[in-house]
Amino acid sequence: MVVFYDDTIAGSWPALIARLNVPDRGLARWRGAEPVLADVGRVDGQFDLQGYRRDRADAGLGALVRLAAADGGDDQDALVLLLHLLSGMVLSLARQLADLSPDIVTVIVSELTCQIRSYPWRRRTRAWAANLQADTRRAVLADLKPRHRYHEGARPLPCCSPRHLQPRQPRAGRRRGRPHRSPDRRPVGRSADPA
Repeated sequence: MVVFYDDTIAGSWPALIARLNVPDRGLARWRGAEPVLADVGRVDGQFDLQGYRRDRADAGLGALVRLAAADGGDDQDALVLLLHLLSGMVLSLARQLADLSPDIVTVIVSELTCQIRSYPWRRRTRAWAANLQADTRRAVLADLKPRHRYHEGARPLPCCSPRHLQPRQPRAGRRRGRPHRSPDRRPVGRSADPA
């Protein structure tokens, strides 16, 4: 599992684990609020939602987002845990956007924190990590306003063949511009014989 080992990025991972294992705090409190987290036992340096099936991992991330959101549980430990769990996504975005700022990891973590705290969890109820990644990327690009269009727009899906990415060629026999008219057709409003 990838986490931030630099305490200045998202807080100390060992300190977070110690806080989560205190009785009547952290995990014990979360289990009552979010039944999805009921089968998560004691955290011993690993809090791995990837051991779940895909739908269960997504539900676990959703439970943590609801706990961390400002209009949800407003839990700071859930927020820090989410930042650590999503550190792989942060580092991936940092590699993609490295040319925008010398301190891009801090910018992305700050924006991800804002996105988690303001996440519309009542309306968007699945694909939590993908939605957070897209929202964070969009917000970072809006904040840093890159001069190149390299970062803008969606990237092509890997399943698309290169043929689908090429511009369409006009069909043979068709001209670009004005539509084809037959010679016996005259524009409306003009008569055939000039008077």
